[in-house]
Amino acid sequence: MSSFPKKGQKLFISGGHPREYAYISHFGGIDSHFYKYIIGYKETADIIIQHAFEKGNNYIVDLDTSVFPVCFLYRHYLELWLKVIYLANSKDTKEEKIETLKDCQHNLRKIWEKAKALIITDFPNDDKTELDAVEDYIFQFASEDEKSFAFRYPITRDLELINKKEEKEKYINLRNLKERMDELEFFFSGASAGMSVNRDFERDFEEAMENEMESYY
Repeated sequence: MSSFPKKGQKLFISGGHPREYAYISHFGGIDSHFYKYIIGYKETADIIIQHAFEKGNNYIVDLDTSVFPVCFLYRHYLELWLKVIYLANSKDTKEEKIETLKDCQHNLRKIWEKAKALIITDFPNDDKTELDAVEDYIFQFASEDEKSFAFRYPITRDLELINKKEEKEKYINLRNLKERMDELEFFFSGASAGMSVNRDFERDFEEAMENEMESYY
């Protein structure tokens, strides 16, 4: 039963039943931390869509209210994929990576160019048809929400409505959107796994070369 907030109650606690715990810290590098966020945003968006379809159109849950968190979650999921591919595979220094992220901010097109170049470097002989399709999907999302703002707020910083009703009503088919995002997930998870194998091989090779050089002295 709902009640009003009570003074002294804590929002974030570590007590209670272990089955109610959600761990937000864990071991591993930057890329492993990214993957928890990536999975979380994507799967939560999927769940919201499924829940809205099951509920149908009613005053509590319907597609017209679900579309905003869904699109925001999918967009941020996509942005995180692009950024972790860059961070985990680029040979830029830490300082250069910081500057790149500052420059790209939430611009999907900019960070995609960085990720795309690394994917092509790792898989130079692969057919570029899939890569072109991925780029098209990313650019479509960027056109719909250029600065990660359109699905977080109903207005611009100038207090103008973002999605105001025009001559033709605008709809987004959420089932179609989920299917396209599933395709992006299939691509990025595969590309990321392959690139991770390549980085492991490079590290093993460099370590072997260092050991061999040390044996001469």
